[in-house]
Amino acid sequence: NANQRAENFNPRRVLSLADSNLLPCFAVRDKISPLMKGDLKMISTEIKNFGILGYPVGHSLSPQMYKAAFDAAGLINYNYIPLQVQAGKLFMAVEALKGLEFRGANVTIPHKSTVMSYLDAIDADALIIGAVNTIVNDGGILTGYNTDVAGFLAALAEANFLLEDSHAVILGAGGAAGVAALAIWNNVFQFVESIPKSVSSTTQM
Repeated sequence: NANQRAENFNPRRVLSLADSNLLPCFAVRDKISPLMKGDLKMISTEIKNFGILGYPVGHSLSPQMYKAAFDAAGLINYNYIPLQVQAGKLFMAVEALKGLEFRGANVTIPHKSTVMSYLDAIDADALIIGAVNTIVNDGGILTGYNTDVAGFLAALAEANFLLEDSHAVILGAGGAAGVAALAIWNNVFQFVESIPKSVSSTTQM
């Protein structure tokens, strides 16, 4: 359950070492989230706000996870705020990220695809997957990213799974299957088979 997951959470898993600084990041492994890279210091006196856009968001563990990560990195003035946004108010919420000078936000269901229409730029991986889970605000310019591919590859690396000379079978055709297919494709697996093949969103990759 959610309480058990929170108890087992290790803030070090949300931290990545880069340039001698511990940086909270949405992606892991060698691809640090652009939302965090080059923006954080070990000790900060400047208030920065981050959030998560979704509906509902009351069940999300992201606020606890990021609070633990910020505290571990000494970022006591960094805030992570759950933002419950109904579908009809998503555009206003995205614009508010600019007006309120949020540094960025995560995006969860049901907004991952719809939010793309309201952003200024979209990263290549997010365009292919058709979903955004991270928004970066650079001076009022909002860019959407999808960090799931990096997370998927990090899980393989953590399990000491070697990508070279591997075969893969993808069971399913949902959003996670698309992420797995893109990660596999980008890393030159010799053979990819998706099941079911009848689902166009999976077989197109």
